[in-house]
Amino acid sequence: MKSYLALLVTALLRSSFASVSQEIGLSEIDKHQDVLRDGKFPVLRGHYLDVLGRKDDVLRVRIKQVFVGSCEAGKPVDNDVASMFFATYTDPASGEELCSFKRNADACFSRVINVGCDPKTSLAQVNLYARSKSFGRYEELENPKVGRRCFPSDQTDIKRVRIQPETLPCDDDYATQFEPGEACVSVEPDLILYPFIQSRFILDRCNSGSYCRIDSSKCKDPNRNPLAPPATCVALGKQCSSDSECKTPTEYCLFGRCTPYSKDGECCAGDQLYEVARGFRQVKCHGNSKCTFLYSAEDLNKEDYLPRPPRVCRPPCTSDADCVSGVEVCGPPDSTNRLQYCECNTDVCKKDKLAWMKFREKYLTGD
Repeated sequence: MKSYLALLVTALLRSSFASVSQEIGLSEIDKHQDVLRDGKFPVLRGHYLDVLGRKDDVLRVRIKQVFVGSCEAGKPVDNDVASMFFATYTDPASGEELCSFKRNADACFSRVINVGCDPKTSLAQVNLYARSKSFGRYEELENPKVGRRCFPSDQTDIKRVRIQPETLPCDDDYATQFEPGEACVSVEPDLILYPFIQSRFILDRCNSGSYCRIDSSKCKDPNRNPLAPPATCVALGKQCSSDSECKTPTEYCLFGRCTPYSKDGECCAGDQLYEVARGFRQVKCHGNSKCTFLYSAEDLNKEDYLPRPPRVCRPPCTSDADCVSGVEVCGPPDSTNRLQYCECNTDVCKKDKLAWMKFREKYLTGD
């Protein structure tokens, strides 16, 4: 799935220069993520990584630990560190997957790596991981098991960890631009790690001055494309530096632009794990509501992983009676606000996990 960082990269890699005053998507990122020059190569500063240049089928990338902590003037301002910070990517020489690892990485830590482009898809993939005791105990990810240092364990999952996948186009020849009001194409967040799906949509994007926002109700359409949640290019709101400059309580300030909250019952793009790099903005739900799956009776007998249940903004629950009867329960307290939210019951969760394992096995092995 494309990221807004990737969109800027494609615009820059096509040209040997770019003016910081040009409207090439800079409004999509905040004032600290600007485009600079570094000799012959443009330097793109993004939130999680910087693209320093390209030579043949190799991207020179600076990865940054920004998951936890704060950095000012090159110095950490607190003691928050990622106990494990690592990136997996393709070695341009051998084509094998490599790992760059750092233990106890503070918010100022960065490292430059050379990332190989896939000659079949013209994409470069970098997956950034961070582990911290401050993350919720339910935040788990599959152990990538790359190299000896990147979580050298036989455990299937890593606990208290977050991932930031970054897919960077190495060729912009097939890019499509959409106008505000036109449908834009993104990828179901659960499928972000599957290149065969990413390559279909990665280069489609909204033009400068707009962003891709999930449609408020079409995610519930049973006939929708199971790979791509329905979305539309929406014009950016006015510039802002804080929530108080927007139309509170209906808007908040996101990446320097006033952005409407999603209301209860409306489709949403995901929580903090599905941020800008997943193709949608992380549009917040209003108040204490949370972007979660809405399960239905159909999920009781579901055998296939796709399509996924719709993600909608939902208020906290206090008992199972607040959830969909027979398929959901009121879950445990959330790790961030200690409120409870509806989630799949044991039977539905089990079937969903089995479908996920079947799907993952099929596409990871290329069958």
